[in-house]
Amino acid sequence: MYKTSKVVFSPRVRKSPYFNSTIKYGAQAYSVYNHMYMPISYEGTIQDYKNLLNSVQLWDVGVERQIQIKGPDAEALSQFLTPRNIKKCAIGQAMYTPLLDFEGGFLNDPVMLRLDDNHYWFSVSDGDSLLWAQGIAAGYKFDVEIDEPDVSPLQVQGPDSAKLMSKVFGNWVNDLGFYRFKQVTHQGIPMVIARMGYSRELCYELFLQDGSKGNELWELLWEAGQEFKISAGGPNIILR
Repeated sequence: MYKTSKVVFSPRVRKSPYFNSTIKYGAQAYSVYNHMYMPISYEGTIQDYKNLLNSVQLWDVGVERQIQIKGPDAEALSQFLTPRNIKKCAIGQAMYTPLLDFEGGFLNDPVMLRLDDNHYWFSVSDGDSLLWAQGIAAGYKFDVEIDEPDVSPLQVQGPDSAKLMSKVFGNWVNDLGFYRFKQVTHQGIPMVIARMGYSRELCYELFLQDGSKGNELWELLWEAGQEFKISAGGPNIILR
């Protein structure tokens, strides 16, 4: 189903820090998501799904852009954007936080990460929610800084994800609670490692904080994952 047309890669659509690795390891089809290329097929939908069920996969989900909110009113603005009670979210914890409009309509379904008292990331799905947050902040005069930081998630999915993560980063990964995260620098690569993903299955999301090291991080995990028959995958029609 993915061989009926061609995509010409253009600078008009952004590429993630892992883009070269997705090409190297056989991505056959891409979608455009948050104005970026997102790989959705490698060996075909069915085979990709079988690989996911039986080993470990790397998913380039750098298209999940972050809305970064910092400053004295960061908590107040973050609370204004979502009906969830974010006071229940501790530093080092993530929370599902739908963004609603003034009529209660659904705008986006991000996961919010609380990095500090006045520092939040909203990891958004497809949609120009950064502009919405900036507009709300300006209109209501919240004292905050809002931008899209150099942060690009890479997911480690599948039944062997914990084995791969503990092999690379250490056994502390096994103690990471659901929707909890830790900021680390590994071999000079800064990231936030979170235990979360598309389901309650054990999986991890690595929020790379230096886009120049994307392919380096991919290769680090790929080499370590050879004993687990690692493959490349991504969100596709079965998983969605």
